[in-house]
Amino acid sequence: GGGGAPPPVWVRSSDPNVVCGVHEQRSATEPLEVSIKFKCGASPAVTRFLVLVYADVWMHTILETWELIVHALQRVDVHALVGQTSLAKAVLKGDPSFSQSRGLVQCFSSAPRELR
Repeated sequence: GGGGAPPPVWVRSSDPNVVCGVHEQRSATEPLEVSIKFKCGASPAVTRFLVLVYADVWMHTILETWELIVHALQRVDVHALVGQTSLAKAVLKGDPSFSQSRGLVQCFSSAPRELR
């Protein structure tokens, strides 16, 4: 619900497609939570923007500047049982000049402790 004290900081992005906000603190001892929402482009897009943190509602006194670089990456989920081999194909889109070379693919387990 609303009706609380105004936030101690205000935020704004350099990109009009980015939505920034400050969440209401439940107590003065809790860390401040800033939300940043941005719709990524298709892989392998890279987007750079700034988030400016201000001390006042008029956005006159700047406290911090954050640079965010968002890399849109392709993700392929592969499911398998421990000890079972599983194959998956991934089409890697990228620079056409490298179309003849093979791309690096890294795999990560959702439960890495089980693979020891």
